[in-house]
Amino acid sequence: GGSALDAPGKRGEINLMTGLLEEGAAGLNSQEFSAERERLATSFSYRVYDDVLSISAKFLTENRDEAVALLKTSIMDPTFDQESIDRVKNQIYAGLKSDATDPDSIAGETFDRLAWGDHPYGSVRDGTEESVAALTRDDLFEARARVLGKDRVFVSAVGDITAAELSDLIDSLLGDLSDAT
Repeated sequence: GGSALDAPGKRGEINLMTGLLEEGAAGLNSQEFSAERERLATSFSYRVYDDVLSISAKFLTENRDEAVALLKTSIMDPTFDQESIDRVKNQIYAGLKSDATDPDSIAGETFDRLAWGDHPYGSVRDGTEESVAALTRDDLFEARARVLGKDRVFVSAVGDITAAELSDLIDSLLGDLSDAT
């Protein structure tokens, strides 16, 4: 489930929610969350596409349990504090302004609009300045519940981990996740 699952009239909602997953969780603000990631020598990546929300994690075997616990907080208990919401919205606005003058972006958006019409594929997944400005903290929690669900998960893994260890890791990471609404 990616940006095509934005609620009607709330284009950019899942993109904004995804951009905020690393901006604090479980009582950690953005700086504390980032510092904890650095302390653990781990990296998380959150990306949204039309039909997919991708979460990637890289960490050392010796930090696995702590890294997975930190990743779990970002998925299960994001803060979505107003300061971070405002900062990420401003980043989105800057990207939209840049895309408005980029020939490749203009051509891609024009093609999508002509090919897909009113379908979500026919509009920019980042939303518009107006649609993003109207999004609230509650919208982000609703988007999270709609797109992040145990019934929508696909997992791949590489590295120093056995199938049994991966199974336990996934149960620990996503075991509390409900089905998407």
